[in-house]
Amino acid sequence: MNARGATLVELLVATAAATIVVLAIGSFFVAMARLGDTRDGQVYLQRQGAFVLEEMARQVRPATSMTLATCGGVATALQVVNASGTYCFYQSTVAPYPLLEDRTIGGVTNTMNLLTGPPITIRASRTSGGAPTFAATLWTQFGGTQPVTCGASASACKVTVTFELGACLRATATQADDCNFMTFSTDLTRRN
Repeated sequence: MNARGATLVELLVATAAATIVVLAIGSFFVAMARLGDTRDGQVYLQRQGAFVLEEMARQVRPATSMTLATCGGVATALQVVNASGTYCFYQSTVAPYPLLEDRTIGGVTNTMNLLTGPPITIRASRTSGGAPTFAATLWTQFGGTQPVTCGASASACKVTVTFELGACLRATATQADDCNFMTFSTDLTRRN
């Protein structure tokens, strides 16, 4: 640079360098924001999965009967009967495929979506063939067979519950990169 000022080439080089620095900072900011959204999605999935499992456990522990039954038109629902009422847990066959709980208490049935409440949209996943990911399997702990019903005489009965939840950064996400998925599985046993 001489006493007359900067040449056009020097200005172009300085502008290009400044543009590269601004783009790098912007890319870093966008990447960190997405990372934060991903982390938040994972936290909400963990909380919601734990909530669903705890709600099922609250109804299974005092159960007098457990069976795989048809509830809400779904033949693979887990039906639990305890002193306070009858509860059915299943995954809806209608998009966005929520995990539902039918509560029949005093002859009145209420259906609750177990995936409402968090500040992001959480949905129960479906397999690529469209099958629900929610599954309940009834077992006797000592025989390994799968009974249709665990009644009062089947004191060593347990249920294995498995489901997958997903949360996407955008409601219209089409790429798996934009979504978090977690699979939850546990064994629940009656305590009476």
